[in-house]
Amino acid sequence: MKGKVFSLLLSILVAFGIWSYVVTVVSPEFEATFYNIPVVLNNEKVMMDKGLMIVTEDAPVVTLQLRGNRSDLNKLKNSDITVVADLSKINGAGLQTLKYDVSFGGFGNSFEIVNGTPGKISLEIAEWDTKEVPVNVLYSGNLDTNYIAYKDSVVMDHTAVTITGPKAVVDQITQAVFEVNLDNQKQTINNSYSYTLCDENGEPVNAASVSTNVSEIQFNLKIQRVQELQLLLNVTYGGGATAKNTQIVMSHQSIKVSAPERVLESLGTSLVIGAVNLADLAEDTELTFAITLPEGTENLSGINEVTVSISFPGLATKTLNVSKIFVNGLPANMEYQLDTKMVPVTIRGPEKLIEAIEAEHVYLLVSLEEAIAGENLYKAQVMFDTAYMDFGAIGSYSVLITLTEITQGES
Repeated sequence: MKGKVFSLLLSILVAFGIWSYVVTVVSPEFEATFYNIPVVLNNEKVMMDKGLMIVTEDAPVVTLQLRGNRSDLNKLKNSDITVVADLSKINGAGLQTLKYDVSFGGFGNSFEIVNGTPGKISLEIAEWDTKEVPVNVLYSGNLDTNYIAYKDSVVMDHTAVTITGPKAVVDQITQAVFEVNLDNQKQTINNSYSYTLCDENGEPVNAASVSTNVSEIQFNLKIQRVQELQLLLNVTYGGGATAKNTQIVMSHQSIKVSAPERVLESLGTSLVIGAVNLADLAEDTELTFAITLPEGTENLSGINEVTVSISFPGLATKTLNVSKIFVNGLPANMEYQLDTKMVPVTIRGPEKLIEAIEAEHVYLLVSLEEAIAGENLYKAQVMFDTAYMDFGAIGSYSVLITLTEITQGES
């Protein structure tokens, strides 16, 4: 049994030795096949300078059957093999075939090419062109009625796209289009959008062979809430004018605005356009008030000013020379002298009483509580007898009074 095992091992050893001798000495050459080796395309710029470009979608690859020394072939890898085709030899559009050259890196010319599949590479060539096309936004959906989108003031980082590709395809493309959905949008949109290259009818063009200078468009669309503001005028009644006997007509009652939420919250539902004191108006008047809004607020109504017409139907005016002047609040250590003896006072009241009222029914009351020594003007309040309480004074009035301190011992 031991002899048989020894004989078997000896036979294997001898067989291996004979095989090694045959491979390395008697028959050293061997063939091997290398699949899917990519073809390097040189001088593409030269070809493009001729107005031509490659439109073949798949990069060319070849399969090579090589013959050479077995040990070298066993070491050779796909990455050691370089296949090159020269594009400068292409001079026209259409299906073009090119020869290719093969090199083996550090192995030099150690191998013979038995067969290459395909023997030549085929490339679809087309004339190329480049141009700019505008970026257009397609809006879909609808905002809530209480919101507005400022489509006329959209901001995009690119308003046009440069496209390069086969002339036949480039000629079809007239615009770059992306869609913005406005459904349920309640705040400004600031996003990046990819786009589709389309023809003049908005239909997508098969642009797989077309390159562009930008892949996305940065898009900003301001969206704000809309609010109606009631326009208010602060009115101080006086001079015989009351809410019952005064007519105030405003040219506009309200405006619509849009603004960020924080601004709308501060505005509320009304806007004061100004103030008027009717005691300062002697006759029917028309006033104009500019509408001033907080920063960041858009006036959607386009109304920038309001005209206010003020009239006093049933009222009349009259000027009386009032000489009845009284003081109150005189400091205990002072005495006074009226330097003003008579004041012309314009009054307003019901037409039916205007003829009856005389200067004797009107008097001036001056408060001296904060008076100081010397000659000074003091504001006077116009007062009326009980029968003429519906009257009021127009304008303001002052009286010149001299105050003197009373020294001790002086009565």
